[in-house]
Amino acid sequence: MGRIFLAGESAGGTIAHNIAVRAGATGTAGFGVRGLIIMHPYFANEEPDKLIKYIYPTCSGLFEDPILNPEADPDLSKLGCSRVFVCVGEQDWLKPRGVGYYEILKRSGYGGTVEFVETEESAGANLAHYVAVRAGATGLVGVKLNGLIMLHSYFVTSEPEAIMPYLYPTCSGLDDPLLNPGADPDLAKLGCPKVFLCVAENDWLKQRGLDYYEMLKKSGWGGTVEFMENEGEGHCFHLFNPTCEKALDLFQALESFINQK
Repeated sequence: MGRIFLAGESAGGTIAHNIAVRAGATGTAGFGVRGLIIMHPYFANEEPDKLIKYIYPTCSGLFEDPILNPEADPDLSKLGCSRVFVCVGEQDWLKPRGVGYYEILKRSGYGGTVEFVETEESAGANLAHYVAVRAGATGLVGVKLNGLIMLHSYFVTSEPEAIMPYLYPTCSGLDDPLLNPGADPDLAKLGCPKVFLCVAENDWLKQRGLDYYEMLKKSGWGGTVEFMENEGEGHCFHLFNPTCEKALDLFQALESFINQK
């Protein structure tokens, strides 16, 4: 069968991780694991989680169970692939577990490369941007941001919008850096070397994404920006129709961006 990638999201990410560890510890017949993609993984927390027993019915449910807690696995450093990609979502309640997995794997003695990215769309993309700027300006202990993915971002215009206080309840107004990258004195310190920016042709927020692109290029930031426009599509179309041709084109572009060195 050759060499394959293992990938999983949420609880599936945890299962993919365990398969990769077993592959490295005991071997696999007929194929090798080339890489591991972990999206928003659902590992155990130190506090009991009633949902865990339903997601992993054969596990003990305890924090010390290697199926649930990679740090408790004596075979973690034998992870059977040369590359791992870890993705977390800024607004995901599981984000700390994904960040924790990244840190555990780097400490384990695993000899492959581990890449980490935080991604969001719409208003979530704004938050991901803001976290990346703060990471560059003040540091982010234990985590290195390899890139920032911005899909159909929802920044402000010069006119007040009634929905903004609900999206960003702690913001102070139109000049708040959380809403307006052009008002952020630390924009040039964006804490990653590359950004993928995507707008949709029929999205009413398209111009805001284009404005962000221009702000970033003029800011003095030293990284690279990859730009993509989804022709004929609207806001976050890929979430509603993930198997359409344009969505697949987007996913392929994201894969290429993530794999860039």
